[in-house]
Amino acid sequence: ILRRVRLGDAMKAKKLKEALHQMAEEGVVQLFSPEDGSPAIVGVVGALQLDVLKERLNFEYTLPVEFEMSRFSVCRWISADDKAEVLRFIEAHRG
Repeated sequence: ILRRVRLGDAMKAKKLKEALHQMAEEGVVQLFSPEDGSPAIVGVVGALQLDVLKERLNFEYTLPVEFEMSRFSVCRWISADDKAEVLRFIEAHRG
């Protein structure tokens, strides 16, 4: 499940970024940062993880958040032996 994280108070954006990075390090979520600078996207296996994330952000970091649908539906890791091939793929499929 991929969801965009929406923070009610823009003044706490830095705190949210730090909290999400901490949660990602703990393995609670996968964190994706769009290249266009738009809000972070979190990836989870199930809806319960979103509930846990929301509660932890609220109680541990005082960050009330909401989740919105993301324009993305899947994320995949890509690899190739040839680094140039990976870069060509990224350039062709950016967005």
